[in-house]
Amino acid sequence: MKLKGIGDARADAIIKGRPYKGKNELLDKKIVPENVYNDIKDKVIAKQPEAKPAEAKKTEAKPAEPKKKKGGC
Repeated sequence: MKLKGIGDARADAIIKGRPYKGKNELLDKKIVPENVYNDIKDKVIAKQPEAKPAEAKKTEAKPAEPKKKKGGC
């Protein structure tokens, strides 16, 4: 709300529209008008961190071990 042209209603709309891939989505999704976007675009950062590849499951199925016979000969 400290940015020029961003009041309570626009701030709420910005929050509800998250996450953003880039700040241009504020304009593309019509959350802020072009004149407001042009005033704030150099003061805004909106990006997503790169997704990390999923780790392989550590609990993979192990082959069953043969049962040991009790008793001796």
